[in-house]
Amino acid sequence: MGIITNSTHASIKSTLVEEMQCYTLPYGGIGFVFHLLIYWTLYRLSIGKCPWRLTRLKCSDLDFWFAFAGLIGGVTLAIYSAVRCRHHWPLVLLAVWRIIFTLTLCIAALITADGIPNAALEFDDIFVVLLFYLLGMVIQFAGLGFLARISWADRRVRIITAFLGGVLIFLFVVIRFCVPWGHSDQSWRKKANDWIWCGLLAFSLVAGPYSDWLLGCVADNLGGVPQGDNILPYSYYMLANLFTFLSA
Repeated sequence: MGIITNSTHASIKSTLVEEMQCYTLPYGGIGFVFHLLIYWTLYRLSIGKCPWRLTRLKCSDLDFWFAFAGLIGGVTLAIYSAVRCRHHWPLVLLAVWRIIFTLTLCIAALITADGIPNAALEFDDIFVVLLFYLLGMVIQFAGLGFLARISWADRRVRIITAFLGGVLIFLFVVIRFCVPWGHSDQSWRKKANDWIWCGLLAFSLVAGPYSDWLLGCVADNLGGVPQGDNILPYSYYMLANLFTFLSA
């Protein structure tokens, strides 16, 4: 029985690695660093600051075109990956999430560029952007859940899931108790909303890295280094999204 089980696991692993060859979007260690840069960019843009220097945003027209170029390029390349993986529905869902990811980033950048020189995302803007991003994560986790289930025999998948589950709880506690959310005498409805917001923010921060490392395990490529004909679309997708990092 053990031999049969090991043979089955090896066969599943081989199939997953082969199927991942169609996926041309960032994952693994490279995808993780990419996500950190995007999170930093979103944070800096949300307060009207330049992502790559310690000044306020000043170049409205330039920032608009950076965001627009990133929107067109990122969405186009994510669609390309979805088409390539059309026979593997979990990877199609992940590519759809990347489309929404790019839309979220570039829409936030466009809103910020429109507000220069007093650029900053208002609460309503952040609410809409976060809800849009959460929609993408729901779609993503439908595909990730399937991939995690069929590759659960891989010890790395279990370790990554447990570790990032702990990170999720840690971030939730930090966001809830280290970020000011209002007065202690606020109504129970407002307190409940604060708890929900903390959970959503923590979940949104962990979802991307979990996707990166899980796909790295599935592809048996934890570094996320692209190969062959995946190199150009992989690199161009990251470049397109990082146009917003150049906002000045």
